[in-house]
Amino acid sequence: MNGYTQQNLVPNPSFEDYSDCPYSENQVHFAEPWTNPGGSTPDFFHVCSNDFGSTIVGVPHNWQGNQQPRTGDGYMGVVCYESNYEGKEYIHVELNSTLTEGQLYLVRFYAVLSNGSGNAINSLGAYFSDEQISSFDISFPNFTPQIVSNMFITDKEKW
Repeated sequence: MNGYTQQNLVPNPSFEDYSDCPYSENQVHFAEPWTNPGGSTPDFFHVCSNDFGSTIVGVPHNWQGNQQPRTGDGYMGVVCYESNYEGKEYIHVELNSTLTEGQLYLVRFYAVLSNGSGNAINSLGAYFSDEQISSFDISFPNFTPQIVSNMFITDKEKW
């Protein structure tokens, strides 16, 4: 491990824990402690939805196509670009521990393009703040992600 310790600071990173099984769109809050910080409508997809016959947010079949989770039984879906929509969707979670200035951290997240998407994206990012993010203008957020992946996300199968 090259002298580094590994600890995942993200609670519920694979969206396994949930307070209620999602049955419709925009139910990120069911994957506690994840939230939707703005007025957008990100989606929580989970295999438990299949038990209710939900074709909206089920796994692997749902309103966006057919996608297996990278790990576990759930994943989140966000709109990053839509030609007739200026906004973007975000998900939010408070880390398990405060980040320490000067400490080196590895940030890793996985993305796949939905089958229902007509557009690829060329970047995806993560923003860290020492203040609670509760509401912002979803069309033009006033922050810049500190972590940005500038790889085109075009693959509809592999995370």
